[in-house]
Amino acid sequence: MSTKLPIASDNANFEIYQEMFDNDKVYVKLNNFVKLMGSFKVENGSLTLGIPHGTFEELVKSWESNKHLFETEFLDLVSDIETLLKDLEIDQSS
Repeated sequence: MSTKLPIASDNANFEIYQEMFDNDKVYVKLNNFVKLMGSFKVENGSLTLGIPHGTFEELVKSWESNKHLFETEFLDLVSDIETLLKDLEIDQSS
């Protein structure tokens, strides 16, 4: 099961997210990549992306203003679950 945790998803051209239980990576999905005149090349284990300047600038700005969300939503969820479990243990032991 794969669950996206959005970091920046308010731009029509791209989405930045992480996958639940995968805290080591940030994913960037470029929507309508061909329409944006983007290009890519995979060669000898390397990936080269050609991203229009405007899209790249938007991507960088979006990451900069939203990077604090990386891992925080997931960690908040885990913290809430742990608190709930502790409360249940206290209620059951009373």
